Amino acid sequence: MVDQLTTAPTPTGTTRDILDDRDLLARLYREGVQREVANHLANGHNVYYCGTGSEANKLFFKTPAGRRFEYRIGADGNEEILREVMP
Repeated sequence: MVDQLTTAPTPTGTTRDILDDRDLLARLYREGVQREVANHLANGHNVYYCGTGSEANKLFFKTPAGRRFEYRIGADGNEEILREVMP
């Protein structure tokens, strides 16, 4: 069963181990994450994530309506919205 989950057909009809193909594995990972985020938003839930690059230490969330906010967790454990992030 594991072999079926970790192999993929190639254009020549042979199979290759997905775990040995970093580009394919990265693409499948991205597609899976995008699919899960879309499902989460479609079900009416916010999606929470960390920033990257110059915003690596910041927290954000996106609403099902497409609005994005930077937030922090207050000392009381509640979310505090700092600003709306424009696209």
